[in-house]
Amino acid sequence: MEFYKKLLQLSKNNIAIKKKIQDKQLLNQVKAIIEQKKSDTKNNIHSQVDTARLWMEEFTGLDKVHAAQADVFHFQNEFIKSQAKRRELGAKLSSLQTELNELHNEIVTTNRSEEKYLQLITREHKLLKLENQLRNDFALTEAEERENFTLFTTKIKESQDKEKEQALRTKYWTIIVSSAVTVIGECSHYGMEFILNG
Repeated sequence: MEFYKKLLQLSKNNIAIKKKIQDKQLLNQVKAIIEQKKSDTKNNIHSQVDTARLWMEEFTGLDKVHAAQADVFHFQNEFIKSQAKRRELGAKLSSLQTELNELHNEIVTTNRSEEKYLQLITREHKLLKLENQLRNDFALTEAEERENFTLFTTKIKESQDKEKEQALRTKYWTIIVSSAVTVIGECSHYGMEFILNG
């Protein structure tokens, strides 16, 4: 009899343990579903907020201001790059001209019958070709820099115009909304008086 009681107790304990395990698994599943719903809701709210922000920026013209400012930064970078390139070419050209001057001095002091004279003349010829190429590159880079500067200043003006336009649009919409709220407030005030007195 005692054996059967122990067996029955073990069986009850086993069922209770299984039930606890199943309850814990169920609880974990419920927690996972709740977390997923929270995450979905949060993502949905972020999406709606982003959509509202984009609509508001488009409505007020702020999107055009942001685009114009992005253009300004882009053309500013292009101008800075072309300016750095021109300076680099200018430094190379200056260094080459110094080297050519030293070479000319050496040619003048070297006897034409010496073999070194031929080497110096050959080197001078190469350096003169290189100087010519550098001058052409420098002129092109200078033109590019001027063009980028013009584009940069044009984009600054366009950006300022967009900012003024957006500020005016916001100002007018603020006046319109403020007036509408005032009218609605007055109407509701008179409506309440009419109802209370009427």
